[in-house]
Amino acid sequence: MLKDDAVCHCAARLPNLSLRLGLCLALVGASALSVGCTTPLRLQGDRLQLEESDDTENLDRDPWSSEFDDEPRSDSTDKAVRRTSYIQPTGLQAENGLRIDEVLQTALDNHPLLRARQHEIDVARAKLVTAGLLANPQLVLDTESPVQESDPTDLTTRLMFTIPTGGKLRLGQEVACAGIRRARLALSREAESVLVEAADAAMEVLYLQELVSLRTQLSELAAREAEIQQARFEAMASTYADKADADFDAAGIELARLETAGDLEVARLRLSRAMGQSMPALPRMAGAHVVEPIPDLPLATVLAAARFSRPELAEAEAAVTVSRRELDLARANAKPDLEMGPRYQALLGKSDDSIGARINFDLPVFDRNQGGISESTAQIQADRALADLAELTTLNDVASAYEELRSLWSSLQYYDQHVMPLIRKTESTILQDQQRQGIGANQVSDLLQDFVKLRVEHLNLRYRYNRLLIRLELFLGSRLDELSVASEPLAIETPLAANR
Repeated sequence: MLKDDAVCHCAARLPNLSLRLGLCLALVGASALSVGCTTPLRLQGDRLQLEESDDTENLDRDPWSSEFDDEPRSDSTDKAVRRTSYIQPTGLQAENGLRIDEVLQTALDNHPLLRARQHEIDVARAKLVTAGLLANPQLVLDTESPVQESDPTDLTTRLMFTIPTGGKLRLGQEVACAGIRRARLALSREAESVLVEAADAAMEVLYLQELVSLRTQLSELAAREAEIQQARFEAMASTYADKADADFDAAGIELARLETAGDLEVARLRLSRAMGQSMPALPRMAGAHVVEPIPDLPLATVLAAARFSRPELAEAEAAVTVSRRELDLARANAKPDLEMGPRYQALLGKSDDSIGARINFDLPVFDRNQGGISESTAQIQADRALADLAELTTLNDVASAYEELRSLWSSLQYYDQHVMPLIRKTESTILQDQQRQGIGANQVSDLLQDFVKLRVEHLNLRYRYNRLLIRLELFLGSRLDELSVASEPLAIETPLAANR
């Protein structure tokens, strides 16, 4: 979890709270959870930086020790996994109700899925303890007594130690360490899924809160139009069909408002569940959707950032690493262990005792662990194929999201540049013409309803835009405007490519 002072420092910088800020903030907090709050987490200006160290350099450490995660990597181990999130107050404006960072921090603190993944890290660390243990020595007592003769009883005592050969102990620890790192990355992936679910639920609540407000305005205008038509009908200035048409329009619009209000209550319950609340609640969200421009980036730049930052790609890399460590261990298991120890023989009642030693090992004539080696080799190929699938899925999802985001941005630009000026001009003209030429109240009501409907469409665009932008920047691990400063986007080396 994030420390309280870091959260307060970030919250103090947010006059206009951003959902992307909350996502990045909480995602870093989830990564800190994955290492038991012992991984370095530093707030440097506008950046929260998290560093994870490789456990293979700490085989002689207690896996629950606070020093276990803080050792620097050596050149012979895998590169450090660094996740840096750039945080800025963009995307949403907060005034009252629940803030986005509160929603996401609550999800991190309460969601049972993350607790389960955290315990899986503890399970992986326990395997490291098991891998570092030597086999217990074996004490053997043999007695031999003659049946018919009166010779003394022969007592033989052996103390046998199993000495692993081929570096089995070290390789087993490396397998366990790779498993710990994979469990951490699984927690990071699950934390991102939890945060995306909570963010989507919060965005939906914000959207429906605004939509209910707009539909309320539209319902009031429709009711006013119905009243006007009723008065005109009573004054015999309009037909009954006009009056009935206005009544039906008002009823339909009111039904849509009631349906949207019901959807809002259901969305609040979904938000409560996404936050991990054990008891259902109806939280309210603060703020409204605000559109911010995006830079015009080459698709290659976006895809390069996705390759570098996606947690499922790092987890797929970790799976390949685990399989490679298991292959090394399987090859080592083909070498027989050495059993040796002292031997003491005594004839009870006599003083001619003897001492010696015993050495025992298998001859690898038939079983050289061919099956285990073949299984590990095949598992490496399977994990590589799954890594390719993860990369294929990720890159296509990111590319589709980015292109859709650009399309939505073009629609929003058109609205701001053409629709909004037209609405303002029409409103001004209506006021002037109503005073000078006496435009009917029913005509004004119809036009105002059209304006509200256009604003509803604009809200739909803003909601889709912000929701997609937040997801995309979470996928990329940084803001899009941060990627615009990259001079050579294709020079970013992917984690998977580095191991092939």
